[in-house]
Amino acid sequence: MIQELKFLVQLLSPLYRPPAYKTINFPEVDLKNLLEIAEQNNLLYYTAQILRENYFNYITAEHREKINKIISNGQVQLQKIDFALNLLNKNFNNLLLVKTYRNYPRLANDLDILTKNFIVDMAKFKDLNLQASDYDPKLQEVIFYQDKIAKIHLHGSLSWQNCTYFDNDLIWQQPKTILLGRQEITIPNPTADWLIHLAHMNFEPLHFTLSELLYLFNLTEQIDLKVIIQQSKKYHWHHALIGTLHILNDFHDYFYHQPLLVNNLIPPIKLIAQADSNYQLPKSFSRWHIITAFLAKGIIIQPLIKINKVIKILITGNARKGFYQAPENNLLK
Repeated sequence: MIQELKFLVQLLSPLYRPPAYKTINFPEVDLKNLLEIAEQNNLLYYTAQILRENYFNYITAEHREKINKIISNGQVQLQKIDFALNLLNKNFNNLLLVKTYRNYPRLANDLDILTKNFIVDMAKFKDLNLQASDYDPKLQEVIFYQDKIAKIHLHGSLSWQNCTYFDNDLIWQQPKTILLGRQEITIPNPTADWLIHLAHMNFEPLHFTLSELLYLFNLTEQIDLKVIIQQSKKYHWHHALIGTLHILNDFHDYFYHQPLLVNNLIPPIKLIAQADSNYQLPKSFSRWHIITAFLAKGIIIQPLIKINKVIKILITGNARKGFYQAPENNLLK
């Protein structure tokens, strides 16, 4: 399915840049495989939009119906996101949307919202007659939901595996206002945004998608790498960060024939041509990468609590299958 993945990267050029390999024509692609890869990488709705706009004349009636259904169902989910953001804008100040925005109409399992006033804002949500679940007073997390809006995951701070990975103040410096659908919302500055994504993928899902890759690639020229490296050292996940930067370089070189980062702050590594199968996405981190990252961070108790999941990941080398609920897997139902 590497042909379909390469075509998808080509299709998504507006999110970053055109790939460096020879152009792949639509008839060379298996549409079923293409849609499957797009779904797994949280790009199904956006991909269906592009296909309907540019390739509908080349698509069978059966697949046209499927694409129309994806878009129709996706629009319902996007409307729920719009309603949720509108509710936030009308009733709250000083909130940050984290990990959700990717610069395209993306569907998400929930909206991750960071607040400086967790207890106060949690009370405000309850006054709005939203239902609450998964409240964790220690981690300062709670999920609010209602039928007509997307789930809102409220955070007083950001942590994974009960650990901290960066200065909370850094996340709030110079927030950026973006337009998500019809709503304006603030997100972290590019350096903080990059840092959040890299820490999260290393210590929570243990894998990354094409959606994340393209977003990180596009942000790279705007980040302060010195700050990112300093934070990873301060919070004891520097080795995992450097390993991830090498992986990003490798994927960027595969698709665009040049490394993403050329910087003396990163220990050099020779890029070696690998089999196409190594670049299938989503991509789970290697067993060794996961083990060394967790040990360096001192994360021992949490993996023991989830020992069945940990053993399965280490045996299969797949941190996604059976553990992760893809946001778009209901679009065809």
